[in-house]
Amino acid sequence: MMDRRQVLASGALGALATALPLRAFASEAAAGARSFVLTTRVELASAPAGANLTVPLLGTYGAQLAGDKRLADGLAAAALPDGSAYTMASAPVAALPATLLVQETVTVADRAGGDGATITAEERALYTLPRGTAADGALVAQHAAQITQAGGSDRQRARAIYDWVVANTFRDNAVAACGMGDAALMLREGRMGGKCADINSLMVCLARASGIPAREQFGLRLAPSRVAAAMGATSPDVSGGQHCRAEVWLEDAGWTPVDPADVRKVMLGENLTLDTTRAQEIADKLFGWSEGNWAMYNTGRDLALGGPFDFLMYPTLSAEGGSVTWNLQSQEVTA
Repeated sequence: MMDRRQVLASGALGALATALPLRAFASEAAAGARSFVLTTRVELASAPAGANLTVPLLGTYGAQLAGDKRLADGLAAAALPDGSAYTMASAPVAALPATLLVQETVTVADRAGGDGATITAEERALYTLPRGTAADGALVAQHAAQITQAGGSDRQRARAIYDWVVANTFRDNAVAACGMGDAALMLREGRMGGKCADINSLMVCLARASGIPAREQFGLRLAPSRVAAAMGATSPDVSGGQHCRAEVWLEDAGWTPVDPADVRKVMLGENLTLDTTRAQEIADKLFGWSEGNWAMYNTGRDLALGGPFDFLMYPTLSAEGGSVTWNLQSQEVTA
């Protein structure tokens, strides 16, 4: 039996409906886990000479188990350039136009509370690093100090930051993709509208400035939500289902999910104000809980892979001037 982390090179993979053999993961999967096949079809119409195509791959993390992967000819698995254990598929652009397919299996589950993980001194240093320039870091630190001036435990300070982000941001559907994730720019210009990468990166940067380890999680919604329509996929076509979550490391719990961006997305979708019971229930739920209808690609930032983003959540060309589109299909597999 193949190890779930093994990457299998294949041919063109055939039709999109072709399913990978899905292993049960019975001894490893969390209770209530769900398994999916994700098929990514990338259409490359044009690209500058010497360009490279990069496609995110699903990772194994916590209750999420990445299964077998099939990569079309020309694509090869490679480590992310951040030194983490997460991977991507990469290929130099050759004959055009080109169609490249990736098929993966993944098992996911709800997360309630922290994972109990400990972190090393090196990890603490890494996940409390400020982003951007020294001026950017100082600006974020100034806001973080004001938000957490009441002090308290790391959990209390993280919740104060979370509540401030929920109260002071809004979901702006006019923002392209999932946003740029530039927290300092939001604070400097007072433009507090954005999407998930913007709002959850703000949460991460404010937490880091308060000495609380934090990181983004870049991934994809695979299925509808049991909690709110805005928090899930609406069909098997999940081509636009990219979503950035976040987590903070707390002394009493380990890595703990937090998602102020989805609070604001639900509020917009359901026309809620912050003082409504429903909005408060969602805010309380998404501090310390996440739903198993989403799978993570990676936690990388500052990846320098090309394209407009410094993270990898979409197929990306290393040079400007090309045309790349994609279609992602999610199929749940039941025993």
